[in-house]
Amino acid sequence: MGLVSHIKQMLEDRLQEGGPAGLGYRVAWATAARELGRPVSKEELEAAIAGLVRDNVLAGRQV
Repeated sequence: MGLVSHIKQMLEDRLQEGGPAGLGYRVAWATAARELGRPVSKEELEAAIAGLVRDNVLAGRQV
């Protein structure tokens, strides 16, 4: 699994666990870095968030 896919999956899992839909940019960034055990670039995080939003919109879920 690529890095962006991993971040996207981590955010999706957090949402499905009942976490807030609006995690907040900084919280999502910190969570991704903590889960991966390394710094995450802004571009990696934005790509993961864009993928998550796109997938949810295509599935007809509200984001």
